[in-house]
Amino acid sequence: MTLGGRWRRCAIRREVTPQGRAEWDMAFRAVGGPTVYASYAWVTAAAMLEEGGVAECAFLPSSDKPVMFPYVKRGIYGTSYSDIVSPYDFGGAFAPKGQGQAFDAALRAYCETAGIVSAFVRCYPYAELDTSPFET
Repeated sequence: MTLGGRWRRCAIRREVTPQGRAEWDMAFRAVGGPTVYASYAWVTAAAMLEEGGVAECAFLPSSDKPVMFPYVKRGIYGTSYSDIVSPYDFGGAFAPKGQGQAFDAALRAYCETAGIVSAFVRCYPYAELDTSPFET
């Protein structure tokens, strides 16, 4: 599957638009539609529960093992910094074994440039996933 636009590398959706939903849905299908907790509808609903929350998704394409990480980005009051959290219930990166390190490097680089200073991630317990990006 060929994904267009920003999805060709570890890409971050900065806003949720109808076009963003199409890209999100394409990424969701590329990783096998792992669970409703990674869906556009679930994450955007979760963002509405957080003051100033914005639904975003990082996607690292690969021909055989793509990675998807949906999350809610929140501004930290009185600063220019943000944090990211898993949507309510289970989340984390839907990363097959062996893809964690490449994804971790791309996500860390994004967080450094975007002023994201912390992440609280609940990992989905019902699949064999590479959780190494969230173990430090």
